[in-house]
Amino acid sequence: MTRTLCLWILIVFLCSLSGSAQTPRTYELFVPSNDYREADRLFQLGSFEKARALFTRIAQENPGTTLAAESLFQVAKINAWAYRSRPDAIATYQRVIQQFPLSRFEIRARRYIVNANFDFQKEPDLWLSKLDEIVARFGAPTIREITRARSYENYSERIAGLPSEIQLGLLSVYTAAEGTCGFGLQRYDEAIALGLFIRQSFTVDDDNRYRATALSQLRLALMNKNFGSDVRTQVPIINPTIERRRPRHGHRISSRRPKFWVIITDGDYLQPQVDLSALQFKLNGQDLKPVMKIESKIDRKLKRGEVFERLKLTARPAEPLAPGPYTLTVVAPVHGYKGTGPGIATMSWSFVIVAKPGGNDEDDDGEDCR
Repeated sequence: MTRTLCLWILIVFLCSLSGSAQTPRTYELFVPSNDYREADRLFQLGSFEKARALFTRIAQENPGTTLAAESLFQVAKINAWAYRSRPDAIATYQRVIQQFPLSRFEIRARRYIVNANFDFQKEPDLWLSKLDEIVARFGAPTIREITRARSYENYSERIAGLPSEIQLGLLSVYTAAEGTCGFGLQRYDEAIALGLFIRQSFTVDDDNRYRATALSQLRLALMNKNFGSDVRTQVPIINPTIERRRPRHGHRISSRRPKFWVIITDGDYLQPQVDLSALQFKLNGQDLKPVMKIESKIDRKLKRGEVFERLKLTARPAEPLAPGPYTLTVVAPVHGYKGTGPGIATMSWSFVIVAKPGGNDEDDDGEDCR
């Protein structure tokens, strides 16, 4: 029995505990309604009771939606910050857990309950252990495991075997732990380990807010460790560089399930890096990201003018390909790319799969047959 299958069995088991026999549904991205914007405006003006009442009504009128979940999170925030009522805030988080089982919202709610019950500054190891209980509940590697690992490959495979909805919730936990280790606790090595793990393990994101935060926190942790500060300098944005790729353009290969790979770099640590959530990696228009593996090597010494990150993206088709011509396409924007100007690299190249008697379906080095 494979590890991925075991993880799926775990998810189904957790579903049964939550009263559902189905695997987790994937919720839509959050789009605030006009009422939500009005409730937020009331909150910003200090009209807390009116804001809480409106957020509560939004949740009631839109059950089972992302809008309802986000509205309940706002109710909890008002309870905690405006009314200083930790029990009411926790009760609201419990409502989220009950109404959105096995979702990114359940995982976030559990994390917020940990924050409400435990002080990371007074008891950092206890706080981290409680986060570990959350991620372990969903079959994911613990923070303790990640920060002590020499390689993240096996842990990344465990993440890849989980439903995308669960991955989104876990991403929020790991990102919070990374930021707290780096800036709340000055435990920079742990923050760096978590940042690298996130970079190599997650291509999903909730409106791109966590991955960008995680990479930023990784760079700032490295700055603090190397320089004693996180002072940043604005530099012109440059295009990433696609340095190497396989198979090579125009070549003929015999493998029916070849390994495709590409190496992408950007500028030094001051430059925005490649946005893996927006990256495209396609074979004849078909998305390869579901089977893509990520290797990230960074310049931990942060030398000006030196490449900060080398990304190696690898993918192998799930099924053998028929003989014939194929085209690979990579589109690699950086974080914050607005659609025009510098900050993106695009490349397409073609190759041909030829029938070869006795040839292997898999060719690990991706080399040509001639």
